[in-house]
Amino acid sequence: MADTTSLSVRVRAHFGWSQQALAEALGVSRVRVAQVEASTRLLPLAALPRLALLVSCLPVAVTPAAPPPPDPTALRQRLAQCRHLAAGLGQQVVALEVRAAQAHARLTALPVLAAAPAVAAPAPVAGPAWYRVQALEAETTLAEAGPTAQALLRTRQAGLLAEAAALSALLDE
Repeated sequence: MADTTSLSVRVRAHFGWSQQALAEALGVSRVRVAQVEASTRLLPLAALPRLALLVSCLPVAVTPAAPPPPDPTALRQRLAQCRHLAAGLGQQVVALEVRAAQAHARLTALPVLAAAPAVAAPAPVAGPAWYRVQALEAETTLAEAGPTAQALLRTRQAGLLAEAAALSALLDE
């Protein structure tokens, strides 16, 4: 019973058939197919040749060959690329840190400078509009180069370094 049970299930799976469709192909009832698959009844002898015909249409199970190993040259090239890109991102993070520190320093100095008494100077001292522009530029720089931008670059760098580590493991380096 187990043989026809597994065969009927395999035939149905291969053709995408319901129990009813298989029953019609074999000339038996859907209930009989269900009973066969539950191992409670056998298929009638008259249905076996048709089941054998359907089984002959099933693909032969072949053990797939092991995939070829990856191309070490391509892996080494990608490894070098990952390391190069990660180093570049590290330099970008440092540049953002410098820009953010400068912007923060400007924001800190502007109120102090604005509160300082006016002095006689050959050129006019900056007025309130200049302070507003400087503050806006510093805030914009902080938004573009601040902690969020730095964290995003560090995350990308970490991803590239993880990829590099995986490639190194593949190459046993």
